[in-house]
Amino acid sequence: MMTSDIGNDLLGRVSAQSAPAGQSKTQAAAALTQATTSLPGLPAGTAAVLPIKQLADAKQRLAGLLQPEERSQLFTCMVEDVLTAVESCPLIDRILVVTNDAAVADMASAYSAETMPEPSPPGLSAAVAAAGRALAAEAVHTLLFLPGDLPLVTPDEIEVALGGGVSGHNPQGQDDDQPEGRLGGNPGESPGQQQARSPGGPTALPPAMNPETIPAMTIVPASDLGGSNCIACSPPDCMEFAFGVGSFRRHLGIARSRGMNPEVVKLPGIGLDVDTPEDLRQLLALAPRIKPDCHTIRYLVSSGIIGRL
Repeated sequence: MMTSDIGNDLLGRVSAQSAPAGQSKTQAAAALTQATTSLPGLPAGTAAVLPIKQLADAKQRLAGLLQPEERSQLFTCMVEDVLTAVESCPLIDRILVVTNDAAVADMASAYSAETMPEPSPPGLSAAVAAAGRALAAEAVHTLLFLPGDLPLVTPDEIEVALGGGVSGHNPQGQDDDQPEGRLGGNPGESPGQQQARSPGGPTALPPAMNPETIPAMTIVPASDLGGSNCIACSPPDCMEFAFGVGSFRRHLGIARSRGMNPEVVKLPGIGLDVDTPEDLRQLLALAPRIKPDCHTIRYLVSSGIIGRL
């Protein structure tokens, strides 16, 4: 499908907004999460950590296509898409945004998120590590890292990343280069339902329901297997973070050096981080089947940016 055809299709979807369909997340998962996190003696559940440096002058690799204010607004929409998905996931108990930007903090508060300042010296790895130490000190069981530029992330994908992610068990023996996903499934099942009955039995329990404290990690790589687009680790301070070029393989090596058996999960929404014009074209190609109506798509349509791609 050509970019213009995709744009017309998305424009129709966005313009003709209808009432949302029933939730795809399982009621059982939500009920179990609520029950277990309220039981005395169990560790606190799962905290999503989003390091967001700033909104102004964001996404500089798009400078050849977008004006500074357009880049700032685009990134704002992407952050809102991530916050929306995290807030809607029943396996997430807390949201922690690491930022020094007052505009980001204001946005985070609208999603019931907490904020903490960036450490000094700043940086992505330092921010996630500082959050991990703070959460571990509060007896939080699991840290889930997500960057702010994943507009296609969904609550179901977050469930999958958490479902077997911190068990340290790879029930299907997946290797690092296996195609996307690790779940089979019946038609009509949500990823959360598939995960609930996946091989591995009790070790596939979501982290908030698993009182074990054996260090474990799951990683969702970028679609090109270069970066680390999502990391779930338990306890929150069990990992040394080393983001940057080639961080996916680097994080696997770090986890193994610390005695963990990291699980790799490939998910199309989390796998797409948006940095370049080509990433925007990929976003338009994937959105119709993953997440057609999101803040980012609506902005690309309403601003006319979609016509430049």
